[in-house]
Amino acid sequence: MNLCLVVGTTPYGWDDLVRAVDDAAQTHGLTGWAQIGNGSYEPSALSHDRFLPHAAILERMKSADVAVIHGGLGSIGDGLRHAQRLVVAPRSLGVGRHGRQEAPNDQWPVALRLAEMYGFACVSLTELGPAIASQLEAPPQRWTVAPTNAPRIIEEWLESEGVRVREQR
Repeated sequence: MNLCLVVGTTPYGWDDLVRAVDDAAQTHGLTGWAQIGNGSYEPSALSHDRFLPHAAILERMKSADVAVIHGGLGSIGDGLRHAQRLVVAPRSLGVGRHGRQEAPNDQWPVALRLAEMYGFACVSLTELGPAIASQLEAPPQRWTVAPTNAPRIIEEWLESEGVRVREQR
């Protein structure tokens, strides 16, 4: 079985998440791929890239038996639309071990609410290994996510403020 890890684009990476998923992959004999972003830890059990185009990440998410993602709203939405099984590990607001802000916001409140609505696993790093194992024992999911016009609304607002929005996503 294989997994896909997405840590997002935070400037400092998220080595603790990459390490926890790498450990879980070794423990459970999993293969897969990790997006390690700006972190310094390189997993030994998983192939990895710092960044890939969004479409390539979605393809890896679709083909994985389980996707493990940080708690960013966009990544959760991608997971709900494309993953077979989903484990979310939200970042906490606060200072990390290197004296830098761990996340620009506390991802827990929104991630927990969405987990209640959709039934995916939302866990801390210490719960990650058992959550991955549990998800792999569960049948694949197909979540129904209501369409949203939020991206268009945000894009229109940004353009009204003079911000040029990328034409290609």
